[in-house]
Amino acid sequence: MTASAQRIAHLALLPASSASRRFLARMTLLLAFSFAGLQMGLAGWRTLTNAPPASEASASAPTGNGWYRLAYADPPPPFRIYAEPVAVWWSPAQAILAAVGSFVATVLVVWILVAIQRGGARRRLGPQHLGEGRFDAAIAYGTAWLVLLLPAAGITALVHVADISAVADSPVIIPSGVFFVPGLALAVVGLCGYGFGLIRISATAPVGVRTRVIVFFAWWSPLIGAVVVAGAVAGLYLGLDALALHLDLAW
Repeated sequence: MTASAQRIAHLALLPASSASRRFLARMTLLLAFSFAGLQMGLAGWRTLTNAPPASEASASAPTGNGWYRLAYADPPPPFRIYAEPVAVWWSPAQAILAAVGSFVATVLVVWILVAIQRGGARRRLGPQHLGEGRFDAAIAYGTAWLVLLLPAAGITALVHVADISAVADSPVIIPSGVFFVPGLALAVVGLCGYGFGLIRISATAPVGVRTRVIVFFAWWSPLIGAVVVAGAVAGLYLGLDALALHLDLAW
C-alpha cells in the first residue's frame, strides 16, 4: 500500500509465482467470506413501518415460510409526520441462500476480473513483451487494498440493529447512518486505493506502450469491473428472488 515508486517498478516486472497466487487465493477467500457475511445482514430482512399501506397488495405479515419476528412495537405508535418502524422480520433461510450465492459470486467475479486485467495488460504491452509475465504478480498483490472491504462489510451487515433498537424501544436508538457511513467510507477508500494502485503499476510500463497501458487500467479496467460486478449483483438478487418464490420463502 505504501510502496515507493522503485518497489512498484520492481514488483511490476515479476511474473506470477506460487507466493502471489497464494496471496490472491487468500484475499479472494477473505472477500468471499466478508460478502457472504454482508448478505447475512442484508438479505432476508423486512422492516415494517406504521405508514399507511401504499396499496392493498402491501403485506403486513409474511405469506411464505421461515420468517421470524425479531422485534415489534406493542401497541404500534400512530402515524404522524414520518413513518416509524414497528416490526422487524428475518428469514434465516433467505439469508443463508444469499450468503452462499454471494460467496460463489465473489470468487467468480475476482477470478474474472483478474483474468481480464492480466489479459488486457498483455494485449496493451504488445507481442514484444509477450511471455515476460509483467504485471501478473503486481495485479495479485494489488488486491491488498481490498482488505478494507472486510471491515466495511462487517459494519454494514449490522445495519438492521438500528431498526431493532427503534422497534424495541431501546434506551439508545441507533441511527442507520452509524453503520452505513463508516462502511461506505472504508469501501470507497479501499476501492480508490486499489484503482490508484493499478494506475501506479501501469505507469511502470515501457515508454512505447505506457500510455495505452495506463488508459486500460485507468479507464477500461474499472469500467469493465463495474459492469461485471453489477451483472453479478443483479443476477444474484434476481436468482434469489426466484428461488425464494420456488421454495415458498418469499415475503
